[in-house]
Amino acid sequence: MNSRQSFSWLTWYLIRITTNTSKVGYWIFSHLIFQPELADMVRNETAPAFRSDGSIDTEYLVKECPHLNSIWLETLRLSASSTAVRYIVEDTRIGDTVLPKGNALMYSARQLHLDNSIFGENHNEFDHMRFYNRPNLQRNPNYRPFGGGDTLCPGRHLAKHVVLTFVALSLRRYNFSLAFPQSFPRYEECKPAIGIISGCDDLFLTVEQRDSC
Repeated sequence: MNSRQSFSWLTWYLIRITTNTSKVGYWIFSHLIFQPELADMVRNETAPAFRSDGSIDTEYLVKECPHLNSIWLETLRLSASSTAVRYIVEDTRIGDTVLPKGNALMYSARQLHLDNSIFGENHNEFDHMRFYNRPNLQRNPNYRPFGGGDTLCPGRHLAKHVVLTFVALSLRRYNFSLAFPQSFPRYEECKPAIGIISGCDDLFLTVEQRDSC
């Protein structure tokens, strides 16, 4: 790979991971703002991650905060809409349809994530306890927020550390509330997404610094 190819790949990768992490942060905060009790729960759970020297233990956020991690997983389930391509290596029958060998098959993770046979009758709703109560769901073949196989996103661990740290720090330093009555933002489902779906709506917030910080 020459330097120009390397730069082009790196630029594409950084743009993609930066865009997706910011969108996940947007959706997590949307859920926390519309369910304020969740924000308090996350504040209490993440408090031990903050050290006396002002630093933060990001490994604690990832490994010792089950409610925050469940919110992360559930947010990804509802907002991830990446499309994967698989080549058909042999004729495959699905119901009455035969998928001929040699063709390519595209599928969207969003359809997999909204399967009620896997995620329950409330599959269209945000349930912050879904992965807390059923942690093995994150290993279900239908759960693919980061793709799968050779295309599994290599930046998924970094993205998780970045987003969870941002959420924990923001909640520790500030109180957030709606500036005026608003509806939960809509998913921009009419446009294809290479990762996380954008929101159709802006949220107008009141942000107050917390006295404890």
